[in-house]
Amino acid sequence: TRQYPRSDSAVVKISTVYFGASADTVRGYITTQIERVVASADGIDYIESESRAGFSTISVYLRLNYDTNAALTQIQAKVAQVRNDLPPEADILTMFVHVPGRKLLVAATSGHGFITSEDDALAMTKNGKRVLNVKPGVEAASCRPAEGDTVAVVGENRKLLIFKKEEVPEMSRGQGVFLQRYKDGGLLDAAVFTW
Repeated sequence: TRQYPRSDSAVVKISTVYFGASADTVRGYITTQIERVVASADGIDYIESESRAGFSTISVYLRLNYDTNAALTQIQAKVAQVRNDLPPEADILTMFVHVPGRKLLVAATSGHGFITSEDDALAMTKNGKRVLNVKPGVEAASCRPAEGDTVAVVGENRKLLIFKKEEVPEMSRGQGVFLQRYKDGGLLDAAVFTW
């Protein structure tokens, strides 16, 4: 049998929301600023980005076999440098290394959410891919790896709900189901863990 050297290529995704801003405003105030500082990090092969109305996605492709943890740490430090230069209404939603086959828990401030495959969420075009559909006035609140058997959801009202992960549907896109309903406020955060 032939053996070939292992080769790993990784992608770091940076998603930022800036609701109410046009695509040009997002490009000028968010995407360009983050791209500029991230480009100076070590181990980068190339960068792709997309700016839509209210949303910026930056994909940082790492050189073959480059240490992904070192790259992510450097990229996080670079983004932290420029964070104060971004508009105060802009929120960096997620930043992590793409892992093929991994599942993600996505949730919105309305309390809706679902589990999706990270492969289904990965876009290979500059237009990106919409996974979580939200209604006007609702924002994406959480996007985290779904590693574990239990989901924890906390609202702005400080109420915590814990339930089995198998109760959350797996979807490729959509609004999802209510993870928790809120009379006042909305979902603050959601995470998956092992209990």
